[in-house]
Amino acid sequence: MPEYRLFSDPIYGFVEIPSGIIAKVLETPIFQRLRRISQLGLSAFVYPGATHTRFQHALGATYLMTNTLEVLRKKRIEVSEREFEASLAAILLHDVGHGPFSHCLEGQLFHCHHEEMSLSLIEYLNQRFEGELDLAIRIFKNEYERPFFHDLVSSQLDMDRMDYLQRDSYYCGVSEGVIGAKRLIRTLNVHQDKVVVEQKGVYSVERFMTARKIMYWQVYLHKTTLVAQQILIGILTRMRELIQEGKKVIFASPYVQFFFENSITSKELSQPEVLHHFIHLDDTDVWLMIKANLYHPDPVLSDLCQRFVNRKLFAIKMTKQPLDDDFLEYKKKKHTHLVPFEKYYFVQGVLENEVYTKNEIYILTSDKNVVPFSQFSDALSPDSMYVKTQKYYYIYPKETDIQ
Repeated sequence: MPEYRLFSDPIYGFVEIPSGIIAKVLETPIFQRLRRISQLGLSAFVYPGATHTRFQHALGATYLMTNTLEVLRKKRIEVSEREFEASLAAILLHDVGHGPFSHCLEGQLFHCHHEEMSLSLIEYLNQRFEGELDLAIRIFKNEYERPFFHDLVSSQLDMDRMDYLQRDSYYCGVSEGVIGAKRLIRTLNVHQDKVVVEQKGVYSVERFMTARKIMYWQVYLHKTTLVAQQILIGILTRMRELIQEGKKVIFASPYVQFFFENSITSKELSQPEVLHHFIHLDDTDVWLMIKANLYHPDPVLSDLCQRFVNRKLFAIKMTKQPLDDDFLEYKKKKHTHLVPFEKYYFVQGVLENEVYTKNEIYILTSDKNVVPFSQFSDALSPDSMYVKTQKYYYIYPKETDIQ
């Protein structure tokens, strides 16, 4: 049986992975693949330090889960060893279904949500380990009779969000993402098998919500990252178009080629061939594919690949209100040679940021009543919490791109 593992983490210090099924999962190619999946996709185009991986995030979330369950035990919440281990397995594996560059290519190489792929991979591992992940799967799917375990894996206040806010802010150098997770965890409790926050933790929750809102606009939805993502999507779109026309495109790996040639949806996720190719697919495959086509005879594909590799990005304008159609039409007149390929060079859309959803966080008051956070908070009113803030974006070539 594999012994426990000890990792040195810049956020938490030492992170221990216990022996048993957790250590066995850690050693699998499915989990080790996360070393080659960037946590923040293309954010390193903006924040040079944002090169951390899903592997680091998974370990960090597991560390927080360990601490949270230990806190709950001290508050006399019964957590058996089996439940403890299954919760660690569920959070350790919660992101194994992410494709290259995390969220960037979701829906591009395969047509399903990363959580669906994660579940397929966990079920695959469960077969290999002869049912040792049965309870972890029930927790992951929210089918276990004690739902607070699922809350800790996936909810408005879960270990996933607690880790990525701290980790992403650290590696990006954006201090607004610091949330005070230690205090927040120490105020967690369980009431009627649901996670609640003790009243003394209200300000920590408010800080958590504010940090999440700022991190979305400042990091996750950063305008330059959005441009890089659109160029990457354009590269894949152009490749598919050329293939459909019977033209040759250079593939750097058979794993990318498999997903180009097969339209994979949720129905096919459990197929051995699909899992085999996905397990071997990571950021390096996409980078190699792009570099292999830097000088492709198709001018659009070559241009997009060179822009991506050399960070020669398009301009972007973001507004709170939609602009008239005349704006992009004016930009197209500046680049008439690109109009036949406008879907690659002129893109518009809308971004949404929602601080709080209807899936409430509950506060356990000092007199043992349970109150929705949206009604309890003084700093965040219910009207402002539920509002989705929107920004409209317009992507187009820079004036210096005129040929």
